[in-house]
Amino acid sequence: MKRFLLKLIFTASIGICGTALPTAAQRIIPPNKAVDGEFAKFEKLVWKHFQSQADFRPTDLIAREDVEPLIKQLSTAGLALKKPDDLLKLLLSKNDFLYVELNTNAGRKFMRRIAAYQDGYDRLDRLSRMPRGKQTVSDLIRGPGGEKMIEYMTSAAGGKELGKQLSQAPNGADFNAPTGRIYTARDLLDYLKKQYGSQQKPEKR
Repeated sequence: MKRFLLKLIFTASIGICGTALPTAAQRIIPPNKAVDGEFAKFEKLVWKHFQSQADFRPTDLIAREDVEPLIKQLSTAGLALKKPDDLLKLLLSKNDFLYVELNTNAGRKFMRRIAAYQDGYDRLDRLSRMPRGKQTVSDLIRGPGGEKMIEYMTSAAGGKELGKQLSQAPNGADFNAPTGRIYTARDLLDYLKKQYGSQQKPEKR
């Protein structure tokens, strides 16, 4: 199975060019403990918003359309983002291929398996944007043991080497690096904490 999946990934690196990832955002820097305490009411609001959705799990993929109404709620509660569009650009739309695929019956099962792997969404997102990558992702989702390839790519030394090779393929640059996107509610909270922390800093005169 692993040999078949490796062949599938390598095949994806040959073909027609897809859409490149947008410029990656900087990795989120955790705020200090004081900000954590002050941020609690906003964190509670975020979780309440997502937990109101049917069958939601904390590691599920979230979409831009889910966050747009939440931005207004946060602003009313006291956390007004200076550039909300910068946040929305980091989220997938519900019309994006990866979101659609991961919200099928097979996709949800696959999604909740790979969510346990650090940067699992990042690898899958990058893979989907490579030549023939959409077909490869669909095959991984629907094939037996497809999540094992994501585990291999994120945790095994051989998987990292595979990522380096895929980095040389069209649209594969920096394959092993995080995309900078926001995929989960936890990612969103990290982003919001950083924004909130920066707003609490006194302005320089």
